[in-house]
Amino acid sequence: MIGSDTFKVVMRIHAAPVVLISVRLKDRPHFMTATSFVPVSLNPPLALFCVNRTNDTHHLIELANIVGISLLSRGQESISRRFSTKGPERHQVDDLAIVSGPCGAPLVSTAGATMELRLTQRYEAGDHSIFVGVITSANARSEASPLLYYSGEYVSVMQYDPLR
Repeated sequence: MIGSDTFKVVMRIHAAPVVLISVRLKDRPHFMTATSFVPVSLNPPLALFCVNRTNDTHHLIELANIVGISLLSRGQESISRRFSTKGPERHQVDDLAIVSGPCGAPLVSTAGATMELRLTQRYEAGDHSIFVGVITSANARSEASPLLYYSGEYVSVMQYDPLR
């Protein structure tokens, strides 16, 4: 088995989308940044994400039935950084364009895409939990360029032109 340092070095080659995972509990939105979000199935529409079990948002997700996913786009690095910290700034949301999805999950309306997942399964995997959910609503801004995390930095891709 490889060590965690080797695993980190190897995974820096993996470009991952940057998403905000969100829940609403007691009329308050909670967000966390993640790069472990993966579509799973088209029929039914399923996606999964992973959260470290020591993360304080992990417990909030366990209490929630509906989770919001906001796929961040180029230029939203500061939002990602805010919700990846353990500091008090991650509780400041007044400056964000937050909307409620049809099922009530808080979503960042300026994100490249948003969706709500109804959680259906949870698995323990090492020090993380894998949460799987049915996508109950989704919306995308076709002009958005995704924010990616690659080699320890935020990067984005040029806008895809399907006519090229």
